[in-house]
Amino acid sequence: MTSSGRRPSRLILLFVALITAASACAQDRVVVMSYNILRPEWAKPADPAWGERVGGIAKLLGTHKPDIVGLQEENDSMVADLLDRLPDYAYLYPVPEKGGRLLFRYRTWTPLAVRQENGPGGRVLTEALLRGPGGRRLYVYNAHFSPFEEKARLEAAALLARMIATRAETSVPVVVTGDLNSVPASPPLRFLTQDDNGPRLTDPFAALGLPSPRTADAYTAHRPGAGIRLDFVLFAGALRPLGANAIEDKPDGVYPSDHLPVCAVFSWEPPPRQKP
Repeated sequence: MTSSGRRPSRLILLFVALITAASACAQDRVVVMSYNILRPEWAKPADPAWGERVGGIAKLLGTHKPDIVGLQEENDSMVADLLDRLPDYAYLYPVPEKGGRLLFRYRTWTPLAVRQENGPGGRVLTEALLRGPGGRRLYVYNAHFSPFEEKARLEAAALLARMIATRAETSVPVVVTGDLNSVPASPPLRFLTQDDNGPRLTDPFAALGLPSPRTADAYTAHRPGAGIRLDFVLFAGALRPLGANAIEDKPDGVYPSDHLPVCAVFSWEPPPRQKP
């Protein structure tokens, strides 16, 4: 009985049930994004200035609400500008010299352990063990491979594979975000996704039977004529992809970066049933 002596109405009970179900659903899903946000000193003369783009990036993140964002090319002032506009997010400090760390929704995700390795050309690879809703744990790796040398990209892929293989909790699933500066059929991507000596990561686009976002209206490096995919969210372990897309928003009438963010939604696979 309620304090007024009346039983809750069926409508109230249904509303509570829906809220409970929605909360459970939210606990079972994680939205992960990879986003190269274009460092101003690496921009081309025709690119909009950072002050003209930062609001659009913040609006894009506020609209799509990723739980975890692997950033590339960020610097200290860019991170500060984003955090001023995104009160629900925190950054996994410190900011590396060439960028490459994570934004995350700090009210629901907590970093438990962080490891960093220096890759070729001073580009770091970041590993973060995060705890999310319901105590779920997730390893997130973020990388920005060299745009100049295939050898350097292969070295970075091998380093990433070693980091994944030597993570402290091998039963925890893995997500990799990054501007890998490699197309899906390239040697670095084949090593990461197909080679028996690699980590055997899976592309959620392939797992869901979706076309890889490399067509004229959905490529992830969107300069005219680029038409190639360089940005990825990959996964391994007990995760199930529910959706994946390259986000083509132009919040203030311009692309906020010279890359499109790539986003994937995952749920955790149920644990295997115990034999009677």
